[in-house]
Amino acid sequence: MPGGTTPGRGRQAGRRPGPTGVRVRCQRHAERVTSDGCTNDVRSCLPDHRAGMTNTYLLDGVPACP
Repeated sequence: MPGGTTPGRGRQAGRRPGPTGVRVRCQRHAERVTSDGCTNDVRSCLPDHRAGMTNTYLLDGVPACP
């Protein structure tokens, strides 16, 4: 993933308490993740954290990665 971890090869970057704003570069389909009762196969690139995260926790409107 540009500026982040490779889908399926990542590491847990950490947790933040409560709602937290993050800058998202783009998103793409990757491994299927189930969390808090939701399943999603889309990950977003978080350039400020050099990581990716499941879109289960993000709102709509993220552009696709090139």
